Amino acid sequence: MFNNHPQAVLKNNKKCTPFLKGFNNFKVFTEFMELSFENLTYLELATFYRDCYCIGRGFINCEIFLAYANESNFFIRFLKERYNI
Repeated sequence: MFNNHPQAVLKNNKKCTPFLKGFNNFKVFTEFMELSFENLTYLELATFYRDCYCIGRGFINCEIFLAYANESNFFIRFLKERYNI
């Protein structure tokens, strides 16, 4: 019944496990972002990674990712681009 819930999808999808454990390098972060969000440029990825890395003092986990994405209006920009709003 709840298999499509985002938490269940993340736990059952091996490609999304870095999101729950944390990102230890730019390559893993880039793979996650490319799987999750389409049409991101490498400049956007690098900026996003750098800012999260600075906030987390060398470690990026889901809390840091979500906090930065929220503060930078990343989700709103992504939805606007995806749905042409």
